[in-house]
Amino acid sequence: MKQFFSFLCVALLGAGLLSSCLQQPETAAKNKSVENIQNLVESNTMVGLWQQMRSVEIVDEASGETITLLKARPRYKCIMTDGTYYLLDVKVDTEGVATNTILHYGTYELQGDDVMLEHIVNCSTDPKLAGVTSTVRYTLTDVNTISLYYNFGEGGTEEGANEWVPETWKRVGLK
Repeated sequence: MKQFFSFLCVALLGAGLLSSCLQQPETAAKNKSVENIQNLVESNTMVGLWQQMRSVEIVDEASGETITLLKARPRYKCIMTDGTYYLLDVKVDTEGVATNTILHYGTYELQGDDVMLEHIVNCSTDPKLAGVTSTVRYTLTDVNTISLYYNFGEGGTEEGANEWVPETWKRVGLK
């Protein structure tokens, strides 16, 4: 597990460094308000490495009550201080070999304390999303949990374009 986590961190940080080298200067200037930290691990804001969670309902055998639990998904979002972000999936085969896939990446702009715009540069799962700006409403529930709702364009014509999609993310931290 340590090898897997190390590999994931190296892959994410390598992608972030490459992006920082290639980034347009005006993108970094727009996000100077994000925060001035040296490392993602030091962040206590939305900047960081996040793992997506999914809600699972189970019935407590003793009480009969339905309980909602958050279970980790193999999906990560890396929000960088330079105004870039990456969304990636990790798949592990039956032999324990991990394959990482960047689902999409782009830049983001904060629009206040609870809204940001994600400008999708490229999307491997749906190429039509390349060039799309997604509105994201977010709340830092606590320093390690972010709740967000995204939308691919109010007033859009595609099915589901106007729906707000909820997500919960947990910060990946040091143990």
